[in-house]
Amino acid sequence: MKSKKVLSLLLVLCMAVFAFPFSAGASETKDVADTLIEELGVPADAAEAVAEGQQVPENFAASVAYVSDYAGLKAAVEDPAVTIVMVLNDITLEDSLEVGRNKQNLALIALNEVTIYSASQKRHFYVDNDTVQQETKMVFSNVILNGSGTGGGIHSERGFDSMSTLMVDGLRLTGCAAVGDGFDAALVGYNLSIIDADIHDNQTGGVSSGHYTESLSIEGSKIRNNEGSGIQASSWIHLSVTNSDISYNGPYGIRTAGFTSNFRVAGCSVNFNGLTGIRLYSSGNNFASGSGIYNCEVRCNGVSGNAEQGGGLYFF
Repeated sequence: MKSKKVLSLLLVLCMAVFAFPFSAGASETKDVADTLIEELGVPADAAEAVAEGQQVPENFAASVAYVSDYAGLKAAVEDPAVTIVMVLNDITLEDSLEVGRNKQNLALIALNEVTIYSASQKRHFYVDNDTVQQETKMVFSNVILNGSGTGGGIHSERGFDSMSTLMVDGLRLTGCAAVGDGFDAALVGYNLSIIDADIHDNQTGGVSSGHYTESLSIEGSKIRNNEGSGIQASSWIHLSVTNSDISYNGPYGIRTAGFTSNFRVAGCSVNFNGLTGIRLYSSGNNFASGSGIYNCEVRCNGVSGNAEQGGGLYFF
């Protein structure tokens, strides 16, 4: 009789572990649930179940995957039915993961902090946005992408005629190195919207817009301690950087590579960058209404001592 009771208890415990793979504090649970509801439109009951580590409603179960290794993560990212990927532990990638055009929403969630390490000389993610007017959303919570000094980062691709965009929320990106795809930055994208990111201590730049990009928007983020420029924007771009810390980067905090007539930098700290805090190629332009630099702290830039371009602001 005693052995039967022990066996029954073990079965109950195993079922509980399977059904409730996570535990988290109340504030962490609320943050995860709010992120899923607000950014991806996940039903409240499903979002709360995921955040609390409980079984999701049956009608939403196919949208959630629990992964603990590269093979499981790859399968979840490639499955068009999966929207939420719950990462159970640290994972080292064997190759880049491709977010296809059939995947418009992808959330990588962990209730306790985990790290995804890239394969050598590979990005963490390539996002295929080579379609007309598609918005891809990638949401991260308690998931760090680490390039281990050999690769890593996200590259969003698009065609010349594409109006697609990539929105990234909650990204934590560090330790990235150049991978030979033509862009020396940890996060590269065309028509990028970045919210609440922390992109730091990369051997590359922080963020770079691609060629033929219409817009780059960064809000509430930290882009700091990168060996390259914090933000590198292309020509003719609509550039908006608000309430962000762009400091301690290599040559430039914020730099445009060509003519820019529509830009707004507001409520930012742009300090201690190696050459210039904000460098804009603006000669001969008629700036759009509202363009300018507002309520920013720009100090102690140009520590490299370059007399021609060093300093807080440089327009040419």
